[in-house]
Amino acid sequence: MVVDDATIRVGSDVAGAIAGILAVGAALQTLEAQAISASAVIASATGAIAISFIGIGVAAGAAAVGGVAMAVDAFEEYEQAIANAASVTGAFGDEYERVKANLEDIAQTLGETTVFSAQQAANALYDLASAGYKVGDMTAEDLRPILDLAAATQSDLTQTTEIVTATLAQFGLGIEDSAYVADVFTGAITTSKETLEKMGLSFRYVGNIAYQFGETVDDTSAALALMANSGLRGEQIGRSLRIAYQRLANPTADVVEVLGKLGLTVNDVNQENMTLNDTLMLLASRGISVGDTMKLFGVESATGMGSLVANTPLLQQFAENLDDVGGLAHRVAEKQLDTLNGSLTLLFSKINILAIEIGRKFAPYVRDAADTLGAISNILLDRVDPAFAQLQQYVQDLEPTWTALKVSVASIIGITQDLAGDDAIGWLIDQINTLSTAMAFVFQFFDKHPTILQFAKVIAVASVMFVALQGAITLAGIAYSIYEGIMVAVVSIQLIYNGVMAGSNTNRSPHRSSEYIA
Repeated sequence: MVVDDATIRVGSDVAGAIAGILAVGAALQTLEAQAISASAVIASATGAIAISFIGIGVAAGAAAVGGVAMAVDAFEEYEQAIANAASVTGAFGDEYERVKANLEDIAQTLGETTVFSAQQAANALYDLASAGYKVGDMTAEDLRPILDLAAATQSDLTQTTEIVTATLAQFGLGIEDSAYVADVFTGAITTSKETLEKMGLSFRYVGNIAYQFGETVDDTSAALALMANSGLRGEQIGRSLRIAYQRLANPTADVVEVLGKLGLTVNDVNQENMTLNDTLMLLASRGISVGDTMKLFGVESATGMGSLVANTPLLQQFAENLDDVGGLAHRVAEKQLDTLNGSLTLLFSKINILAIEIGRKFAPYVRDAADTLGAISNILLDRVDPAFAQLQQYVQDLEPTWTALKVSVASIIGITQDLAGDDAIGWLIDQINTLSTAMAFVFQFFDKHPTILQFAKVIAVASVMFVALQGAITLAGIAYSIYEGIMVAVVSIQLIYNGVMAGSNTNRSPHRSSEYIA
C-alpha cells in the first residue's frame, strides 16, 4: 500500500506538473499571438515614420540632383554675408535697403569677374565696413584692387583686406588709394622673399612711424623687401626699422658720437628733412663701419639696417621700381585667370551666382517651412517629458508581475529536478527542465538588461518626429498605440503567471504539495 500510495502521489504530482506546463504553454502561445499584435501596433507607428524618412530622403535627393538644396545653401550664406556687411554701416530703413542693394551689386559683379565668389566679396565688404569705410557708397572698382592683390599673391582674402585697410589708415590714405597699395605690395612681394603676411607684420610695427617721418608706402616697402632678402622675419624687419627711426629722431650719445666720427651732425640726418633712403645713402658715402652701424642703430636693428647700408644702390633701384608699378596687381591677377584653372574658376563663380538666384526664389518657402516646424517642435517639446514619465510608470507597474512569474518558474524547476530520477518520465522531465531553464535565462536577461524604458523612449522619440514631419498624427494617438502594446505585454505576462500557478495547484492539496517539495 505504501508503494501504491507513493505511486499515486508521484503520478498525481507529475500530472499536476504536466498540467502546469501545458497551461504555461497555452499562455506562451497567447503571449506569442499578442506579442505579434503589439509588434504590429508599434510597427505601424515606426513603419510610418520609416516610410516618411524614406520619402523625405528621396525628395531631398531629387532636390540635390536638381540643385535646389545647393542653391538654398548658397543663398543662405550669401544673404547672411550681405546682411552682416550692411548691418555694421549703421544704416536703417530705406537707407539700409539701399546700402544692401549696392553691396549685392558689388559682390555679384566681383563674383562673376574674379577668382573669388560673391560670398567672399561680401565678406570683404564686411571687413571694410568694420574698418570704418563707407561701403554703401563704394563701387566694384574700389574693392577690386584688394581682390587682385589677394589673387596675385595667393593670399587669404580676409587677411588681405585687413592688411590693406590697416596700411591705408597708417599712411592717411582712402579706399581710392587701395590700387596704389595693392600694386606696391604686389611689386615688393614678386621681386623679393617677402610674402603678404610678412608685409602685414612689418607694417604693423613701422607703418605709423614711417608715415610720421614723411615716408611713402613704396619707399617703406622697398626697405622691408630688401631686409627680407637678408633672411629676417616680418616682425624682426618691422621692429628694426622702427628702432632706426626712433634713434635718428631722438639721438642718444652713441648716435651723436658716430655721426661726429663721420663728419655729420644730428641735423644732417634729421628725418623731417630727408627720407630714410637718403640718410642711408649719406651714411654709406661716408664709409660707416659695421661696428658704427651697430652703435648708431642699436644691437636689435643692426643686422637689418646693416643690410640696407651695404646695398643702398639696390635699395634706391628697388624704390624707383615700386614707384612705377601702376596696375601690376590687376595684371598679375589676370595672368592667373588666363589658364584652364582660371577659366574653370570663373565658370564656378558664375554657377555660384546662378545658384544664389535660384536659392533666392526658394528661400521664402524654406523659411515658412522652418518657422512652421519650429512652432510644432515647441508644442511637442512640452509633451515629451510627460509622455516619458507615463511610460516609466508603466514599466514600474510590470515589476510585481515579472517577480511572481519568476517565482513560479523556480517552483517548476524544483519539481522537475526532483522527478528527474524516474526513468519512465525521464525524457519528459528533461524537456520540462530545458523549457524552465530557458525561461529562467530569459528573465535573468531582462534583469541584466533593463532596456524596456530605453526602447520605449526610442519609440516615443521616433513617434514625435513622425508627428512633426507628417503633421497628421497627434502625439496622443502615438502614445496610446505604445500604451496598447505595453498593456498587451502586461496581460500576456499575467496569463503566464496564472498558467503556472494553475499547474502548480492542480490535483494537489497545500499539505501534499509542501510535503512533497520538502
